[in-house]
Amino acid sequence: MDPATPSAYIRNDGSLDTDTFAEDIASIVSGYPDCDPDALLGWAARRLAEQASGDEAAPLAVGLYATRTYPYWYVRHAAVVRQMIDAVRAASEVFAAADCPHHEGDGHPGLDSTRAYTEELADLIPLLGDEHRWDEEIEDMEVLNAGPRDGWLCPGFLAGLAREILDDLRRAITRITRAPDTGHLDALYLHRDGRADIVRLTRDLGDGRWRDPKDPTGTAAVWAARRFIAGARPEERLPLLLLVCAVTRRCAWEQVAPAAVHVYREALATVDPAPLAAPCAHGEGHPTAWVPDRKRMALVRALHAPDAHAGELGDAAEIDQDAVRCPKYAAEQAREALDYSRRYLRLDEEEE
Repeated sequence: MDPATPSAYIRNDGSLDTDTFAEDIASIVSGYPDCDPDALLGWAARRLAEQASGDEAAPLAVGLYATRTYPYWYVRHAAVVRQMIDAVRAASEVFAAADCPHHEGDGHPGLDSTRAYTEELADLIPLLGDEHRWDEEIEDMEVLNAGPRDGWLCPGFLAGLAREILDDLRRAITRITRAPDTGHLDALYLHRDGRADIVRLTRDLGDGRWRDPKDPTGTAAVWAARRFIAGARPEERLPLLLLVCAVTRRCAWEQVAPAAVHVYREALATVDPAPLAAPCAHGEGHPTAWVPDRKRMALVRALHAPDAHAGELGDAAEIDQDAVRCPKYAAEQAREALDYSRRYLRLDEEEE
């Protein structure tokens, strides 16, 4: 994962084309990128390290600051973020070593780290590289209240931006590489006799498109996947498998942490694929493909305890449970979820 230098951002004289750079930064922060964000942000970080003491430092640093939360939510490959961390850290050391003429930040722009400013910062990038344009256009940027241009160019101010960028990149690398601890959830999701509380799991993971907002890190789903891998009783395996498949299908909607999705995939990979190559008694197919997402958790409950929960399926109540319990159906569900999660994690890109 080391994309080539995006030549679109370099003028013929070798300098940064701040207008083109700003346009693509704006497209990233708007949520509709016109570029490959991983390639652009990785390149911008490396360019910042190379140009930390030059005129391009401020436009590049502001661009990375405007997009600093993007890697947390959207970058899937740890290598991209690690390269960015190394480059931004190198630039921050250059900024920290330079003289800052402002006492305790007096004269630096008063950015509020709790606000996004993303679109305003993208618009500001071309002005930072051109004093004349700053003088002509800065008054139109009332929302940002930008202040003197010298404050934006100050290495002391840029050092502060670099620290905030690094904080967000470190959060991103944790999200990509470190699945949440789930040991404490045994007390919540195990009955006293050691059986998994399937019903509570499905309730906490949500019956609709979104999981329980009280569990923003997806720890319940990771617990279920780990239970499937290491400790599931025979009667729990199919409900847990379908539960893991259901949350995997929602990972793009919910922007689930890559580290959690890797745990899902570890669980799914334990399902025997051999039935896929053999015929089964359900020649017309397994009839749950049309069960809507909002009913997936109800299906899991109905399989686990039909007498108590079959009525929750509503229009899907006629599901053939023998077909659902077919080993080939389990293998199909696992394969589909593995394929979906592979695309979500962009694993094919990692292998290129």
